[in-house]
Amino acid sequence: MASRLVTFQVSLHEAIANGLFPPSSTVSVRGDFTQWEPLYFLLDNDGDGLYSVAVPIDGDPGDVVRFKYALS
Repeated sequence: MASRLVTFQVSLHEAIANGLFPPSSTVSVRGDFTQWEPLYFLLDNDGDGLYSVAVPIDGDPGDVVRFKYALS
């Protein structure tokens, strides 16, 4: 089993345009690889509404990774 970098991305362009995601809000990804704690926060570095973060995850190719995005 090796650690691999997995990139998580979510588009919030529509939510932002409709006022459903205020600028002070945060996006995190949590899953079985964090024991469902909010340890990794997605960023929108260029302001296009696409939030992303690269997370080191232990596993082999083809392993299933359970996760959810959380907005707060």
